[in-house]
Parts: sequence; structure tokens; C-alpha cells
Amino acid sequence: MERQGRISKRGRPLLRQRLNQAAWQALRREAYFRAFFLRVSRGVKGRRKSALVAGMRQLLVATWAMLRDRQPYRPALLVRAA
Repeated sequence: MERQGRISKRGRPLLRQRLNQAAWQALRREAYFRAFFLRVSRGVKGRRKSALVAGMRQLLVATWAMLRDRQPYRPALLVRAA
């Protein structure tokens, strides 16, 4: 999938900041997010920010699903959803 859009600055800045930090931690600690980041960035240094924003979206969607379903965080479910 090829997208030509840019990283948007829309939305709440504090939420973006918190998601950014959470995405970096998930990248360091979770194998699923590390693999996702490498797949999206394709090993190109210039695509790291776009890959991180894609990871931020993944985190937000997973968090919303946890809140909606009142379920605890389970990394194994992320692998099935992807």
C-alpha cells in the first residue's frame, strides 16, 4: 500500500505526545511492535517517523478496543488482529 500523505499535526497535542512516548516504549519492549515498525519502515531511515505514527495508531486502536471490551492488555491478541 503506497500513501503519499504527510504526518498530520491535527488532534490534541498532549495525546499525540503521550502516544509517541508509548509507541517508542512498545517498540523497545514488544516483539509485535518491533516487527511492525521494521515492516513499515522497510529499513529506510527516512521512514522511521511514518512508521512510528503508524505504530501510534496501532496502539490507539488496541487501547480503544481494550476499553470498549473491558479487557486487559494481551499482546497475543494483537498478532491475531494484524
